[in-house]
Amino acid sequence: MSGDAPIEDLGGGWYRTPGGKKVQGRKAAEEKAEIEEELDARLEAAGLRGADIDELAIVVGSWHGRPNYRCGHCPHADLNLERMREHVILTHLPAPGPQPGPMIIRTDRFGNELAPEEG
Repeated sequence: MSGDAPIEDLGGGWYRTPGGKKVQGRKAAEEKAEIEEELDARLEAAGLRGADIDELAIVVGSWHGRPNYRCGHCPHADLNLERMREHVILTHLPAPGPQPGPMIIRTDRFGNELAPEEG
C-alpha cells in the first residue's frame, strides 16, 4: 500500500481506503488509511510482510460456535480477525525506525549512581 494512493469515494458517504477497506465517512477512511500505513510499516520492519495468523501468534479458538481469535502475547481476544491482526501488530511489534539502545547507569559497589565521566 502506498501513502500516495487515493481514498476512493463510493458515494452515499462510503469510501474505500488504499488497503481496500470499505468504511463510512471521509474522516473514518482517512484514519483507517493511516492505520493501514502503520500496520504495513511495522510488518515490513519486522520482516513479516504478508504474514499469516500463525506467524503473528494469533490463536484461533471458538466462542459460542463462532471463531474467536486470541493474542499469543497477552490475554486480548476478539471475534474479528482484522481487529486482532491490528492489535498484535500495533501492540506487540516494534515501531519501524531505530530503536533506543539500553541505558547504562554506572554505580559503585553499594548501588549509588556515579557521575558521568567527563571526556
